[in-house]
Amino acid sequence: MSHILRKSYLVFPTLTIWLLLVVGCSSSSPPIAVEPTATNEVVLTNTATPLPTATHTPFSTDTPTPKITSTKAPATNTPTASTTATSSATTTPSATATPSATATPSATTTPSDTPTLLPTLVSTVGISQTFLSTVPDPTFDPVFSLTLPDSWPCDCPIEHVVIITIDGLRADALPEADTPILDTVRAHGAFHPTARAVVPSVTLVNHASILGGMTPENHGIMWNINDPALGLIKGPTLFSAAKAYSLTTGMIYAKPKLEHIVLTDSVDSLVHAGYHDTLITASALNQIEAGLPNVLFIHLPNVDSAGHLMGWMSKTQLWALETTDSYIGAIILALDQHGYLDRTLVIITSDHGGVDHKHGADTPEETIIPWFALGPNLKQGLELNEPLFAYDTAPTAAHALGIPIPPEWDGQPVLDIFFHD
Repeated sequence: MSHILRKSYLVFPTLTIWLLLVVGCSSSSPPIAVEPTATNEVVLTNTATPLPTATHTPFSTDTPTPKITSTKAPATNTPTASTTATSSATTTPSATATPSATATPSATTTPSDTPTLLPTLVSTVGISQTFLSTVPDPTFDPVFSLTLPDSWPCDCPIEHVVIITIDGLRADALPEADTPILDTVRAHGAFHPTARAVVPSVTLVNHASILGGMTPENHGIMWNINDPALGLIKGPTLFSAAKAYSLTTGMIYAKPKLEHIVLTDSVDSLVHAGYHDTLITASALNQIEAGLPNVLFIHLPNVDSAGHLMGWMSKTQLWALETTDSYIGAIILALDQHGYLDRTLVIITSDHGGVDHKHGADTPEETIIPWFALGPNLKQGLELNEPLFAYDTAPTAAHALGIPIPPEWDGQPVLDIFFHD
């Protein structure tokens, strides 16, 4: 019914650019993470935590028949880097795939702002260029082309919701970057080009609204740092609302400060995978293979890291967005291969934008974000124009799962995306 074309990760010759988003692992050193502070100053933190293994038991032991077939195109470039990426066998469809074409990357040029990257990092934090040369290789195949069915194979109820946030993605970056996966999701689902983040337009405050369904005034989180002394979110979250109805929950994230959103016993599988989209995506694929929770939240940090280091809308940030796009493709492919896609609502959004190297204010560049929805019984090719806020995401997810929307929530479900509402 549909076709996915995956390119080898090794076709990217721009290894120097990748160092921008380094959260690498070496045999002798812990990984490094770029973490914006409350004042938007970029600092490095130690996140020496091994990649966790998902602990969920699969809901079914049967091997599902993929509804999306895939081919892996042979690479035409010989990598100049000494590192070699390997593909995980966990995302191989049951049907034998035959390469149909030779794939080449959409762009092989090095962004003009790349040469300043390493000197800037080294002079700022005083670490060696040798250490920065170690970058986490993906253990999966990024997906660069995705063709979804024109209609879903069954009129299935939604049993799962996967919420993916692309940290730091402002809406007007999309037309400036090559994002074939997000373009396909937009064409086969619903899209809002001008959804609104809450103010202050920072990561923790907006994720509290995305997952907590409330304005900052009501959820109580007005800070953007990890400080357990400040407490937790006030009121129910999507996780706790789901648990109240015996649904399973999971959260895979990069920034420890997001733990302020995790109420006691609300998240079954809490995975701090590391500060890099590669590590987050690998952990997400592990979780999907082990068994998809009814609610799964996935936080991708690279676009935000690129903005803080090289500037919002810089060529490097747009390249980071293109790479993130291919990782989202890998997640969608895994959902299909493990038999979940036709029973899952996928919501992809952002927490804020940015200007220059910072964010937090109430400007269009910092508060206008994209919002995508894909799944069964959803209208295809729908562009939304009614106001949509970050805190409308959780009510939409709850409605899709058929659980009551807590009265404490400020948000409303986006009913226009569904056929039967």
